[in-house]
Amino acid sequence: MFSQLTSTYTSSSFTLLESVIMPFVTIPSGEECTAMKGESYTDIASLTSASTIHYSCCIDHMRPLIQSIQDGFEYFFDDTTVNILNGMIEFSASGGKFVDSVPGTASCTWTDTCSDPSYLIAQQTASRMPGTNDPGKNDIEDISCTMVDKCNSAGTVCSSVCEKGTASISSWLNLTLSYQRNLAFSGKLCYTQIPSTHNSAITLADGYGNRDQLFNANLNSDKSYSYLKTNNQVLSLTDQLGIGIRWIEIDTHYFLDDFHTGHCGNLGSNSIETFFDAFGSQLSKYGTILWGPELLGCFPSISGIKTTDEVTTRSSMQEVRDWLEANPTEFVVIYMDTGSDISRLNKYEDLNTLLTDVFGGLIVPQSALKTLASDSWTGGSINEFIDAGYRVLLLANEDTGLAYSLYDFCGGHEVLTTEYIDTLPDSSRKIGGLEIYGSDYFLRSYQAELRYISLSDEVVLTEEFETFLNSSNIGNFVRWNMNLVATDMVDGAKMRAQAWSWAENEPSVTTSDAYVLMNTNGRWVASTSATKTYKACWSSSSLAWSIIDYAGSCGSGYTYMAPADPYQNYLLMTAISTKGITTTSVVINATLS
Repeated sequence: MFSQLTSTYTSSSFTLLESVIMPFVTIPSGEECTAMKGESYTDIASLTSASTIHYSCCIDHMRPLIQSIQDGFEYFFDDTTVNILNGMIEFSASGGKFVDSVPGTASCTWTDTCSDPSYLIAQQTASRMPGTNDPGKNDIEDISCTMVDKCNSAGTVCSSVCEKGTASISSWLNLTLSYQRNLAFSGKLCYTQIPSTHNSAITLADGYGNRDQLFNANLNSDKSYSYLKTNNQVLSLTDQLGIGIRWIEIDTHYFLDDFHTGHCGNLGSNSIETFFDAFGSQLSKYGTILWGPELLGCFPSISGIKTTDEVTTRSSMQEVRDWLEANPTEFVVIYMDTGSDISRLNKYEDLNTLLTDVFGGLIVPQSALKTLASDSWTGGSINEFIDAGYRVLLLANEDTGLAYSLYDFCGGHEVLTTEYIDTLPDSSRKIGGLEIYGSDYFLRSYQAELRYISLSDEVVLTEEFETFLNSSNIGNFVRWNMNLVATDMVDGAKMRAQAWSWAENEPSVTTSDAYVLMNTNGRWVASTSATKTYKACWSSSSLAWSIIDYAGSCGSGYTYMAPADPYQNYLLMTAISTKGITTTSVVINATLS
């Protein structure tokens, strides 16, 4: 083979892809044997005449290696190399395609023979019994639902998930979150705290992460850092909305001639970019390259789901629309984490058509947002959108002409990382250099819980973990009225951590003579008999509470009211503590419904 390669190609004309690999995916059925003898064949991808070196009997020794590589690829991605290659190209030749030419070489006979070098061992086969390790990374808390199996399209791998539309949280929590949403949606748009999830549609309920179990089964359970987790959520979009989420993130990409929900990117690697530049330049002889390194992870998929099983964007959007139809007074913000593939392929107009088809007149028009922007985002509220008949606010990484740019919304978008989860704001109300309870930008925090064996979600080899948002620490960010505390693996416990107003099972009384007090833990209780010792007065200009005798009147610039958001609630709780009040005796002017 070496002499064949060196006599056929020069150093400048040889490429691994064209000279060695492509013949094994371009020789049509029935021509494998003649092609392997170095005779011309019809390249089935370009439909032109081609030839390769005289492999002869060497192919018999190469075949097991090639097939092992193919099998490994298919096991890892649940897809064949040929299928992936075919999806990368829009062939110039009508009917052009890649094929697997390797099996057809098994029946070839050769006039020459090959002898095994003495230093090679005989071909061996090995098998491994599937293990039983389950790292439990898809467990959820405080959710009631009907469990069903979610299987891959082949029906060979299944996971137990909540049946779409059956998940629920406690009645008290549901009512409390609804109460808080009404407060938030009535206030200024850019101060709104919206319950949110991160990578909302990368969910086990739709099959993402389903195949992780095949790899986890044989991993070492003693290594707590070593597991595969490729889904961010376990509940469907329907159920996330059902338990109170109102900001959802849908990763949107274009491949296989459609928009798909998928988690992908080039991992920020220059090496991957360089490799694809070389790969793409050689592959482009067959047609237009549709694939780019920004699709790595979606196509081919490394999200525990076969590429062709990944949900279409239309399906994800329709699921939201169906939920809105069943809940006609609700409002949802959809942030599309759009990939650069969409701009590269010039697909924004097609995306807008899809969104208009699904949501129609429910979409907040860009004209309304531009009006707010012209006034420095000082006005507007979600309830004003609802009153105008709108139910969906669309955002994307770039302005699509229909979806507004996330990075221009409310003046900008900033991320406060979870390393600051326990940090208190400084005298300028800043944490990590970012102002809380400000109006200059929308503030978000998130932390992916993905894991690739010993690699972090950022593909860093480490045994350590970032700080995940969990039920015990979420409240630390909620209290600052951070716009978005976007959780992975949302469940009842994480939603409960976002309740900042009513104490559990409150309001316990709602009669006309009932009133509301704040207890020393900062939670609200309703009563008809508790002593009214103090009342709370708020100054919006100084962001401060004054606690006065109940019979007194609020001072100039102060208003008798209840906290309208978690930061105001935190400040009042702090004021109660500072004043040394140890009983539930501070009345707040809150409504009971």
